[in-house]
Amino acid sequence: MGKKSRRKKRRQSLHNDHSSNTESLSPQAEAPNPQERKIDRRKEPRGGGKFSLFLIGIIRWGAYAALFAPLVVHPEFFFPFVVPKTVFFWVFAEIIFAAWLILAVSNKQFRPRWNPLSVALGVFIVVTIIASFTGINTERSFWSTFERMAGTINWIHFTMFFFALSSTFRSLNDWKKLLSVSLVPASLVSIIFLLQKIGAPVIPFETRGGSTIGNSSFMAAYLLFNVFFGIWLFSRARDVSHKLFYAAALILIVFSVLIATAYGVLLSMLGGFFIIFLAWLFFKQKIMFARAIAASLLFAGIFIAGVITYGTFTQDERIIDKLPYFFSDEGTIGARKVIWEMAWKGVKDRPILGWGTENFNVVFTKYFNPCLPLSECGGEVWFDRTHNIFLDNLIASGVIGLFSYLALFVAALFLLWKNFLHTRDDWVMPSIVTAALASYFAQNFLVFDMLNTYLMFAFTLAFVGGVYTATDKYRGSTGPGDERIAEDEHKTHLNNPRPAVVFIVGVFLVYYLFSFGIQSLQSAHWGIRINRGSMSPEDLIVLYEKSLSATPLGNRQTVEFITNNITQAVEKEDIDPVLIKRVGEIMEKSVENSPMDFRQLLLLGNFYTAARDFNPEYINKAEEVLSRAIELAPTNQFGYISISQVYISIGEYEKSILALKKAVDLEPRYSRVHNILGEVYMIGGDKEKAEESFKRAKELGS
Repeated sequence: MGKKSRRKKRRQSLHNDHSSNTESLSPQAEAPNPQERKIDRRKEPRGGGKFSLFLIGIIRWGAYAALFAPLVVHPEFFFPFVVPKTVFFWVFAEIIFAAWLILAVSNKQFRPRWNPLSVALGVFIVVTIIASFTGINTERSFWSTFERMAGTINWIHFTMFFFALSSTFRSLNDWKKLLSVSLVPASLVSIIFLLQKIGAPVIPFETRGGSTIGNSSFMAAYLLFNVFFGIWLFSRARDVSHKLFYAAALILIVFSVLIATAYGVLLSMLGGFFIIFLAWLFFKQKIMFARAIAASLLFAGIFIAGVITYGTFTQDERIIDKLPYFFSDEGTIGARKVIWEMAWKGVKDRPILGWGTENFNVVFTKYFNPCLPLSECGGEVWFDRTHNIFLDNLIASGVIGLFSYLALFVAALFLLWKNFLHTRDDWVMPSIVTAALASYFAQNFLVFDMLNTYLMFAFTLAFVGGVYTATDKYRGSTGPGDERIAEDEHKTHLNNPRPAVVFIVGVFLVYYLFSFGIQSLQSAHWGIRINRGSMSPEDLIVLYEKSLSATPLGNRQTVEFITNNITQAVEKEDIDPVLIKRVGEIMEKSVENSPMDFRQLLLLGNFYTAARDFNPEYINKAEEVLSRAIELAPTNQFGYISISQVYISIGEYEKSILALKKAVDLEPRYSRVHNILGEVYMIGGDKEKAEESFKRAKELGS
């Protein structure tokens, strides 16, 4: 019997099965029955593609492993909650992308399907890369810092992750497995969090109440996606044991979000539930006038959300007095408002392509608000994020970048609902995924992304892109049986890749695993060893320079940490002058590479002030560097405070007092400056003015 005859016979058989109430493999339907799955697994791929099957296995298990990244934490690295898990994800993203690339070269069915979502992501990553080059610090844009690990390199890895998964897995059954695996690390994160809450910590160091994520807000945002995955999986499960697993995972995750004190995430989750409820009313029509009720609730919800948003952002007393405290200046929104005002000024400076990824620190410096040290303005004086999804994208890549980012959501929703409007066969999946994306988008108005949420966002997009692209292609006039045949052919018609392709991709993979994986971990590990300071000066310098040469990731925070440590220790310990000289040289080079970084200028100036006894030239260098810092940030009182210490050290009390008075003029309510001014008056012998300054500081709460 020929291939066409076999295919025709099988199509008829599958069509008969469907007529007998067997569900089709549409995006919303169940997988084939167990017997069919058993037969499919025993089939050998036509074309002798056993190695291609092996590559599919690598992609599958690599994706499973990548989803466990949020659990990775290790104290032997800088920022133990950030660096290890990010590098862990990078490694597996590179492995599965390499396996997919080899597979796609030899098998066209694994090549990307260019739909609105894949195009939108392609445009977004291109805009991000261009903005990194047109911005003010390309190296920082691409590499970010150890604290964030969220530069362009990170987005490139998420794009690789998206295309590898969405092009390899196009059956709903595959994605159910992937989504089910995602619930496992989410449940473990929740368990660790709950154990911490009852006083039985699993992690033996400070986590800021955030389990393995290291921050309760970031943890809740990561769990948010898995809440909606769990709801959908529970609704589709037929096996009792599966239902019990999904129910247990859901209870753990939802309870963790409820008690995590992450109010933005909590409200976003409730908003997601509201979306699902509206969809149920609108599409299930269980009661009379259900659609009218749904429409009314939708408009009411939009109106209330608009009023709350307006009141929160403007701090309109008529509104915020009636809202819980976390919507007012008494909570974190006070600091957010100040940062947003500063960010908007930066947006107007560079509206088209922005300042480049990870460069908000420069905008923060340029438009620093001197009220930031006060509690009513947040009490924090260093921000590298706007804590707002719109402004973060506008700062990073301008209006073009913002629209390319928003296009990701629009394209995903378009694919979700296009399928439903075409078939009207199931409202559950598009509604739940819409709720997940909307909740994620809403909570990012008050926070920002880290590896964990980036991972879940890319994973969700890959899910939408993979499942819905496949059904668009295979749905046709011949019926659902053809869709199952097409899916079977997607898996069984495999060609083995050419050895040359395997070799070339393998060489690049080894290089990138070493460059982004091993060297990043080495630098972060060496950095923490340097920071502990438990080695000889000679060994410290050697390790210091090795850390800086390993990867550009270490060129900022490794330098900052050791410079700050030496600055603090120089007056208490016998520091080797060679070490001081070398640290100063490296710090100067870092400042040269980031001339608009106020923080690094301030750090270098304070270092030279502290090390003045080792070299008479250092005090002159301190004055020069701090003067540059003040020019860069004339509204930041910390530049004036630092340069006042330079003048004190050389006995120029009048200059010191003038500098401190400028700091007082910037923000008269900041008690610390009054205290420092009182100390300078006391040193200069003016006790009357000293007492006035101390009295004023006390009145202000110091």
